[in-house]
Amino acid sequence: MSGERLGVVPVCDWAWLEILQLSEDEHRHAQDLSQHLDPGEAECLAIAKTHGWAIVTDDRAARIYARLLGIQ
Repeated sequence: MSGERLGVVPVCDWAWLEILQLSEDEHRHAQDLSQHLDPGEAECLAIAKTHGWAIVTDDRAARIYARLLGIQ
């Protein structure tokens, strides 16, 4: 994990995190959002919107789009 290598994320066992695959709808939504956001933030917002989940991000633009999309 690059965050661990950079020293910004603690070194630990991340195996408990589930890796999600985007559905076709989520992929399309993420592509639309990626015109305004980095791909990772766009994908997170697309998944959060589909599942009704909240997200935590330090990316200001992603927070703005989350509010616009009704995502906590």
